Amino acid sequence: MNIVRPVTYSDLAALEALAESASDSMTTLPASREHLQELINNTQISLSKDVDAPSNESYHFVLVDTLTGEVLGISGIIACLGAATPFYTFRIDEDVHASEDLKIINRMTALKLCQDYTGYTSLCTLFLAPEHDTAENMELLSRARLLFIAEHRDRFAERILAEIQGVVDEENCSPFWDSLGKHFLSMEMSQANYLTGIQKKNFIADLMPRYPIYTRLLPKKARAVIGEHRPDREPVLNLLEKEGFNYQGYIDIFDGGPTLEGGIDRLTTIRESALVPVSAGHSAEPKGLVANQSLEDFRCLLTSCNPEQLFLAPEQLDHLQLASGDPARVTASYPRT
Repeated sequence: MNIVRPVTYSDLAALEALAESASDSMTTLPASREHLQELINNTQISLSKDVDAPSNESYHFVLVDTLTGEVLGISGIIACLGAATPFYTFRIDEDVHASEDLKIINRMTALKLCQDYTGYTSLCTLFLAPEHDTAENMELLSRARLLFIAEHRDRFAERILAEIQGVVDEENCSPFWDSLGKHFLSMEMSQANYLTGIQKKNFIADLMPRYPIYTRLLPKKARAVIGEHRPDREPVLNLLEKEGFNYQGYIDIFDGGPTLEGGIDRLTTIRESALVPVSAGHSAEPKGLVANQSLEDFRCLLTSCNPEQLFLAPEQLDHLQLASGDPARVTASYPRT
């Protein structure tokens, strides 16, 4: 049985292994023992705080095999972007330049560095060890966060975003970075991602241009990947789109990948979740996600269940830290395609 729970200090070695597997593809999971310790510490502090409005809290969760104790993956939530460090994106705008005398009108697409997402909640750090990267594990690890938000709604903002990694070539090089960021930051993208991951972001304000960057001046290969995602992140994109996230013309400043956003209370998992009394037993109904109502001891699993009459096996109740008659938060699983 696999279950999602908050990350704890005992998970440090497992997180280091996941960070090594992710390499530099996951900005918020850098291979830095100090940062990973801080990630765990921030989660534990955030869970222990009394919160009535989102601030600089962050919450990270791990997917664990209850039989072996192995940590299979990690996912996270940042409660309020910009509360601790600035959050930068490129906004895609259209500038119009016209000459009345020459009867010429030029519409120019421009990238503008901004902090428009300050105050948003963010989903982050969604990563599974390659050998455990299945559709069910991905759904559980991703959507468990949303059940946590639904249960502890005051801790999060009205709007939420998620970033999708941008396109890289067969040599893991980003055409967007090589055509733009590299010239301003004078470093490799892996180093820029690492610095961002450990919250060393001052270099962005110091070195990135504040004036518009006209995409027409970029090489064709860079223009072609603006707002495009890596093919291997298609399952993540599909999950987010099923939830109700959509692309509004904001991209990552390093790899040009799309940023998706939505209203938290309109997301499918949150909108359709319900509190249902649980009983000991077995169910052959279609699958769904079931979570307890705890904060510090939050637990979530994916299993066969009927929200109208929720039965769980005794071992599932134990892992969710529930007793027969307790309420559990339930939402239906997505149909498999």
